[in-house]
Amino acid sequence: MKIVAAFGNGIGQLRNTKRYIFIAYAINFLLALVLAAGLGSILSDSIGNSIAGENLRNGFDPLWYQAFSAQASGLAATFRAAVVGIGAVFEGLDTMLSGNFRQEYWGVVALGVLYILVWTFLAGGFISLYAEENEQPSFFQRAAD
Repeated sequence: MKIVAAFGNGIGQLRNTKRYIFIAYAINFLLALVLAAGLGSILSDSIGNSIAGENLRNGFDPLWYQAFSAQASGLAATFRAAVVGIGAVFEGLDTMLSGNFRQEYWGVVALGVLYILVWTFLAGGFISLYAEENEQPSFFQRAAD
């Protein structure tokens, strides 16, 4: 098979699996939404209609951040200045490699494990779906195999 034909075949298969790709993105969105909603609620309770809220509208408020981080626990303790931008990736990688994730943040670790399990399942479905031409059995049956 020539490269152009193989590329066209791949694009054709991709068009046939739009709903599964949408499901995969929806799962990512829902898992992120769970964490964001929890952290958003904690931050909203901490800031409220205070002077710190007004200061944060104008820029970073180190006094509020010190007070918040001193009392933060669980999911709230994951909110640090280092998690902005690419720092989030590096801090998460450092936490995982150093083994510190076992000491705190069990909710985040549990969602991370759930994320890995879901994506392992979906990866099996996508690989088998693209490896074979026919539509039988369904995507989820292929993923379970």
